Amino acid sequence: MQEITKEQHYVSVLGTGVDIGRRTLYIMGEINPDAAYRFIPAIQLLDETDGDIKIVMNSGGGEETSGYAIYDAIKATKNKVLIYGYGQVSSISAAIFQAADERFMSSNCELMAHNGSIGMEDEDIKQDHLVELAENIRRGNKRYHNILVENSHFTLDDIQRLCKDEKYFSAKEALEAKLIDGILDNTKKGRKIKKTKKRVK
Repeated sequence: MQEITKEQHYVSVLGTGVDIGRRTLYIMGEINPDAAYRFIPAIQLLDETDGDIKIVMNSGGGEETSGYAIYDAIKATKNKVLIYGYGQVSSISAAIFQAADERFMSSNCELMAHNGSIGMEDEDIKQDHLVELAENIRRGNKRYHNILVENSHFTLDDIQRLCKDEKYFSAKEALEAKLIDGILDNTKKGRKIKKTKKRVK
């Protein structure tokens, strides 16, 4: 069997978001059914063999149902999962981020948390449907808030207050809030990780 070149390997990773050899998955851009469809079989495949699984993320968020599908797939792994945020980790991506065993952000990455929303395109919506939508939003927010509370030093009241508007955390602020476990030092002098005390699950 012919060995693939570095260029072919690079093109394969770009196309699939999966680097089998390095046990690394990439979540880049919008969270949607296609992203979940690519991610879930890949992490299940990697989890069939022993070894840490790495996830690299740069995402502004997206669809909640797809986000929670990815979250649950990460939580279900038997192997240790490490996640690395670059650029932004926003909205539903901030919840996905909490599923990993160890969470790291690059020094210039931002984490953003807020309440969910539903787009309203139909101008003629029945009252009962509006009530149902409101209840779905309430349940979605509760699930999102609980994930952030379980993986930070915030209380539920804190998170509910912060998520009423878009709350941005720098890497340093996210570390202080225990929303992450470490900050990547990307200087060429030494790529170190500044960590906080290990969290207890």
